[in-house]
Amino acid sequence: MPEQRGRLTMAGPAQYRVRLQGVIERNWVDQLARMRVTYRNVGRANARTILTGEVLDQAELMGLLNRLYGLGLPLVSVQWLERLEEAQRSTAASSNSSDTGVNKVTKLKKRA
Repeated sequence: MPEQRGRLTMAGPAQYRVRLQGVIERNWVDQLARMRVTYRNVGRANARTILTGEVLDQAELMGLLNRLYGLGLPLVSVQWLERLEEAQRSTAASSNSSDTGVNKVTKLKKRA
């Protein structure tokens, strides 16, 4: 049987990118173990937090979104990524963009 590329299921793992308005505090970043956290425009009114990574299934995605909702940061978008390579390429391209504040996680952790 040929592999079904790009098939999303309720019970299977998938890669996502979640964009939020604002900046997640450092103590929450540690609780998002499988998600890569990057920031854009830190210190500005249009600051964004971007989470990229794998969730085990749709239930875990909903749990993640509920936790983020509890933080009070508005949800900008949720994007399904067919493959992790696509997510990594896109995140790398974002870090080369004109936006400032990308990949501030390391700097925030060092200040604490």
